[in-house]
Amino acid sequence: DDLPPDLVASSMSAPSTAGANVDILVTDTTKNQGTGSALPSNTGFYLSTNLTLDGTDVWLASRPVPSLGPGVTNQVSTTLHIPPSTSVGLYYVVAKADWEGTVTESSETNNVRASGAIRIGPDLIVSSVVAPAAAAAGGTIDVSDTTKNQGGGSSATSATRFYLSTN
Repeated sequence: DDLPPDLVASSMSAPSTAGANVDILVTDTTKNQGTGSALPSNTGFYLSTNLTLDGTDVWLASRPVPSLGPGVTNQVSTTLHIPPSTSVGLYYVVAKADWEGTVTESSETNNVRASGAIRIGPDLIVSSVVAPAAAAAGGTIDVSDTTKNQGGGSSATSATRFYLSTN
């Protein structure tokens, strides 16, 4: 009797920001938590708007996993390319161990793990504003500011508007 392997994506990490048409580096661990050895397989990666793998997710790439004995892990960092057509928003990279289903496992329903959220696209903030403490009514003042893109994608040209406020 052959003891069955059970491949899982036991950990998954990705950067917190990225941009469309940009490469990101993700790190995943594929583990055989079964009682038998697993033949070589592939872990696949998908771009998802949620934590689950479904038909709306976008295929990114795969990486090879060597044969794994019981309890053995294989951790690899993989460069993935975010498609140019990706809209601004929150996404996750979902890893699926044995994504092609070539290894017969004791459980075929526990192969998926998602990264933390990745904000794709630009995220502009005003990181500093300097203005005088006092001014005359009807007068002109000099104001300086710094606008920063804290996101992962490039931003088109933008404008910063200034408002007079009592708070």
